[in-house]
Amino acid sequence: VKFLWEVYRHVLDILKNNNKVEKLYQDMAQLAFTFCIKYERKTEFRKLSDSVRNHLNLIIKHSHQTNSINLNDPVSLQLHLDTRLYQLDCAIKISLWQEAIKTINDIHSLMQLSKKKPKPQALANYYKKQALVFSKANNRLFEACALMKHYQLVFDQKKTATVEEKQMLASGVLMATLAIPLPASMSENEKYLDLQNSTKDKNMTLASYLDLQHAPTRETLIADIVKQGIPGKVYPKLQPLFKILEIDFQPLKLCSLVDNMLTNVEKTYPDLGPYAVDVRQVAVLRLMRQLAQVYDKISISKVVSLVPYIEPLELELLIIEPAKTLDLQLRIDHSTRPLYSVVLFSIRERRLLVDRQYNRCRAKCSEIS
Repeated sequence: VKFLWEVYRHVLDILKNNNKVEKLYQDMAQLAFTFCIKYERKTEFRKLSDSVRNHLNLIIKHSHQTNSINLNDPVSLQLHLDTRLYQLDCAIKISLWQEAIKTINDIHSLMQLSKKKPKPQALANYYKKQALVFSKANNRLFEACALMKHYQLVFDQKKTATVEEKQMLASGVLMATLAIPLPASMSENEKYLDLQNSTKDKNMTLASYLDLQHAPTRETLIADIVKQGIPGKVYPKLQPLFKILEIDFQPLKLCSLVDNMLTNVEKTYPDLGPYAVDVRQVAVLRLMRQLAQVYDKISISKVVSLVPYIEPLELELLIIEPAKTLDLQLRIDHSTRPLYSVVLFSIRERRLLVDRQYNRCRAKCSEIS
């Protein structure tokens, strides 16, 4: 096995940046990736990925040399894209997710060099693989974006898709979108400061991989699926979910309705099961926001009764987390144990709370100075 690996490595090194043997180089590269998959050689896969990446950099750097590969040639560029797509598929099979992200970056760079987009079928497969990588990274936002891109390409190119296939793709897009955590609300000043945040830069980079000009948000994706009519194209058992979670106002029944529907979906469509946990958590936060519009104070036992699928301690942790960002303004009063209560602030009280915190911080700064 070691001898075979050395053969692949040396052959690729000899064939690099030579347009006379360009097709042979790409074939050998794909054979080398297949070798790593067959024998589960993760270390060699990383080395091979680095070598292929370095060879591409050499092609760009020494493009003026005799017999060098011209990436402006559509045929040459397509050969490189085909190899990178195969590399991405192999990285997913061998569960090297960091290498998968690097490969996605390589594919994006090659697409930037091309004057025309790859074939729609290859592009749809690329977005599908991206969705899987984002899923493993637990990034529901960009997973939903990638699934939306895949959905649009498949429907544009595959006019003869069956009803079941259309429902399967639409259901995946809907569940991934609804599973995106509710974002924390920010003031205008906070939004400005967030421009300098590294998370903002990371999201812009990931957005560029999906050919997006701006970083997506949960709200923009919700608007997109409504515009595409996706909530009406999903499985029949799943169609009421969007309306219950995003439109209706029924805090006393919200979580029980969502739980019953997701339980049936998990049994009937196991592929959608991984999204159910996140959607249930979104339902809890949606419930608390709706309760804040009705109640000033509510006992924790009442809240627990409204959320049948989460233990009391887990529920308390779940609703406290967004309270740290002032997205969900509440205070849990433990002085009334064992029936302690959740105090939900009105809009006026929320502003007063922020003012008090600001004055407290200002006083501490004055003491220090």
